[in-house]
Amino acid sequence: MSLDDAPPIAGATARPLFVDNRDGNTLARAITTHLAALRREDRIPAELCVASCYFNLQGLELIAGEARHVPRIRLLLGADPTPEALLPRRMPHDPTEPEFTRRRVGQGLIQLERGLKHDRDLLPFDLEEDRAIRNLLDFLRSGRIEVRRYEAHFLHAKAFVFRGAERGILAGSANLTRAGLQRNLELVLGHHEDPLVARVEEWFESLWQGAVPFDLTAIYAELLWTFETDPANLQPKVRRLNREVAAFLRQHPPAGIEQERLNRCLDAVESPWSLREENQLRLAWELVFPSSADKSKHLVEEVERIGAEPFRAPHPLPPIDREEIHLICWMAIANEE
Repeated sequence: MSLDDAPPIAGATARPLFVDNRDGNTLARAITTHLAALRREDRIPAELCVASCYFNLQGLELIAGEARHVPRIRLLLGADPTPEALLPRRMPHDPTEPEFTRRRVGQGLIQLERGLKHDRDLLPFDLEEDRAIRNLLDFLRSGRIEVRRYEAHFLHAKAFVFRGAERGILAGSANLTRAGLQRNLELVLGHHEDPLVARVEEWFESLWQGAVPFDLTAIYAELLWTFETDPANLQPKVRRLNREVAAFLRQHPPAGIEQERLNRCLDAVESPWSLREENQLRLAWELVFPSSADKSKHLVEEVERIGAEPFRAPHPLPPIDREEIHLICWMAIANEE
């Protein structure tokens, strides 16, 4: 059964029930066709909620034409679990559960961000792609899309939840990527009735409340020259651990350390750190102390021992005007005859 074979519902548009990305029965088509039909009938969903363990801009581009009409979109990303065949064998020195899994989830989240940046860097470098990126960045910045990342555990689920007067779900194996929406052999099933739809809405809401904001726009904005001309974007990229340590020091000022010394320490903490320095700080962060003030004092001393320096922002690059582009080079490679 394809989208067109879905049984008619009295007073409602045919709803997608079975998608496998074969013979034109793609998830991209199912989503956009469903949203377009609802828009024509003035029954646009109030919200589209997406759970996906991976994402790329090309996937969003496939549904953006119709998704732009949805007042609110929530995108929940997460760390995809390691395939069982590749699971690391636990060694005697490894921590017990749940710490062992927590560390694996942390590694998965790092891989997620690296993968997003890797896919970003492989985008074509041409005017058409530049326009597409700018249009989609405008969409991401419109205020209608909110992105969070679930960090409490692995997230393997994939679901598209339509909320409002016309409710329904599409859940299965497909991520919000071009391959997931169009190319991979997937299996995605639709359902549009309670109590199942309500259960899925509650499931998504519970994960969303436990997730943290994730700046997806910043990852793609780095492709544009204008990113480097904005002084706001030249601020340091501070690691999550450093942010937590800085917040702790502000909340629990150490006794016996003057404010100037503490401020210098905070400036150093809220700077870009190497992975080696972060690991040293993490060891101090995870130690247990009799009081918060004792822990703060030890953290200040550890930051000073590591030798971290405050961040000094570089000067922003000057913007390029169209009139300043004087030369375009074309090159072709041909076989010798």
